[in-house]
Amino acid sequence: MASSFLDKLKKRGFEEEEAAREEEAEENPASVKMPEGEMQLDADLLQTGSEVILITQIAGVSLKDISISIEGENDVVVLQGEKKRPHVESEDDEDGSAVKYIHQEGHWGSFYRRILLPGEIIPGEADAELEEGVLILRLPLAAPSAVSGQVIKIHRRIEKDTKKKRK
Repeated sequence: MASSFLDKLKKRGFEEEEAAREEEAEENPASVKMPEGEMQLDADLLQTGSEVILITQIAGVSLKDISISIEGENDVVVLQGEKKRPHVESEDDEDGSAVKYIHQEGHWGSFYRRILLPGEIIPGEADAELEEGVLILRLPLAAPSAVSGQVIKIHRRIEKDTKKKRK
């Protein structure tokens, strides 16, 4: 009988880890916060019969500022990078020192997300695609013999109309 994702979490000690984090938070709330300036990405995780699909919004992030890796027993994906604040200059002021925020809702700085997957994957066959600020990772499910510690390259999807114009 195949084990469930919840069984996997229990086996890995995530319940005990979560209980320890909650206890630590009660005693020292500052100790469990992410480092200042660090963001955690929101992610959707889907599973088909042959793959796990991870979807996250990372608008405004350059491909060179994103790193994706597989850890653990080929069942943990790590996303990290940086959302850089754009430099805004005013025509009135050449060095931008006169530009002051009056309202700010954007999240800028480094981000990190570590996600336990419901099964082992084949890192060498993983595919990462970034289009219009949405990152889609396709992670093929595998037998336990796959190699760990691989980095996944991200490619940018070129729309069909753009391809036709280039020909």
